[in-house]
Amino acid sequence: MKRRDAIKTSVVVMGGAMTMGSLSALLSGCSPEPSLSWTPVFFDKDQIAIITRVADLIIPKTDTPGALDAGVVEVIDQACKDLFSAEEQAQVQEGMKAFNAMSQSAHQKNYVDLKEEDQAAILQKLADESKETEGPHIFSFMKDMVVASFFTSEAAAMNVLNYDPIPTRYEGCIELSSVGSLWAEGSGSF
Repeated sequence: MKRRDAIKTSVVVMGGAMTMGSLSALLSGCSPEPSLSWTPVFFDKDQIAIITRVADLIIPKTDTPGALDAGVVEVIDQACKDLFSAEEQAQVQEGMKAFNAMSQSAHQKNYVDLKEEDQAAILQKLADESKETEGPHIFSFMKDMVVASFFTSEAAAMNVLNYDPIPTRYEGCIELSSVGSLWAEGSGSF
């Protein structure tokens, strides 16, 4: 093989390898399944994908962080494992089946494979259904967990809620006249 042919071949091989790597990265970015930087401990990856979509629909990212920015999916996964009884865990696992069951019935696809507006419509159907149900319902669970996880996160505290780590300032030595008089202390009896 001549030197020129060897260079051409290596350029084609390297270019093909680089293109395939870029194409693979691009296509994996289109996957409905989230790429996780953590390992789920309670839900399987399909359920995590559903929770990810639902959390994003409940609190989407706007000019402030959304549920996914606050890491609510990981919090929900860990909370279900650590804080729920075996009976509650079984109810959650059973309830998660509702997303794909409704999706399959209406669209012959899994929930995460639907367009966003179809996912939102199924979520709304589940919300309506939860209003008519007296016991636990998967929509109520998901909404409560997403909202609680979000509003107890650092992302929400720093960017959504009013945050004042010390709501007043401390002045150790002030004139009594600046506060008016002494504060009352109770009579000593209960």
